[in-house]
Amino acid sequence: RTKMAKPLVAVFCWFLLLLSWSRAQQMCPVVNSIYPPSGTTRTAFRVNGTRLTFLREVVVDVGVNHSIPLANTTHNETFLEFVINRPLLAQGGVQTVVFVANMSPPCDNTALQLDLRDPISLNSVNPSTGQSGSVIQLTGRFPPLQGDFSTTSALLINDIVAELLTVPTQNLITVRAGPSATAISNANFTLVSNYSSFLITERTFTYTAPANITMVTPSQGQIGTRVLIRGENLMVPRHQLRVYLAGNEASCDILNVTTISCTVMSGAPGNGSILLNYTSLNFNGPSVVRENRWIQLEDGVINRVIPNAAATNETVLVCGDRLLGGGSD
Repeated sequence: RTKMAKPLVAVFCWFLLLLSWSRAQQMCPVVNSIYPPSGTTRTAFRVNGTRLTFLREVVVDVGVNHSIPLANTTHNETFLEFVINRPLLAQGGVQTVVFVANMSPPCDNTALQLDLRDPISLNSVNPSTGQSGSVIQLTGRFPPLQGDFSTTSALLINDIVAELLTVPTQNLITVRAGPSATAISNANFTLVSNYSSFLITERTFTYTAPANITMVTPSQGQIGTRVLIRGENLMVPRHQLRVYLAGNEASCDILNVTTISCTVMSGAPGNGSILLNYTSLNFNGPSVVRENRWIQLEDGVINRVIPNAAATNETVLVCGDRLLGGGSD
């Protein structure tokens, strides 16, 4: 009986060990997904799975393991959020994230791939001065807004939300500056996603007050009339200007930030507004409207010239209708 009992005891012990190991494996955490699949320092990565409270640490393999203690994370049975708090790579790339469980006997570690982009860098901001509606391009190396650039988020200029004009890439962001009624010096650019915010650069953009028309001289005219438009902040850097008088485009030159010189090129008689429309990179930029400030007159008509031939310094009289063109000389 003793000889027969020893093998039975050994088998029973192995059975208990196997049962214990099986139960332990059943208690092991299961990591199903990580989102976003790419990011950078300060990105909040979210992990979904089961039994995640048994995890001990998260290790990012970047040549030298960067262990992230779970004390600095938010997690429960099905949810884990962790943040990488220091730069990991000079150029970025796909890295392995290992989730280590705190179990005995040990569980199999779970590894997922993560595309890390470090560090953030800015090459240029064009233009570096603008106003509400200005089209701005930023070049450099940027973090994904929501993991893979397939969805857009927000870019802030200080606390002002800029409109994303194209889907951002890792090297280019094109936006339209949001509304600001006042000037702002040394504004910051910050990328904001559902998961994190990234300060791209500090003190690199200056908001000017919006363009404003204060005077138009003359306020009426014909084809060929020269018009001076005066105002504030009429020069928008790196933008092209088109001017419309009562709906008709005029030929204009910006003389300085306060003066635009235009020549009426066409138009049927009537009343209308003055519109300044700035564009850049095929996008509409700022626009300024002064309602009902322009009267398009009928063209002048010459009826007689007396005499019809004259010598040098001889006076010639030109007669007709509407010859002043709306001006005074």
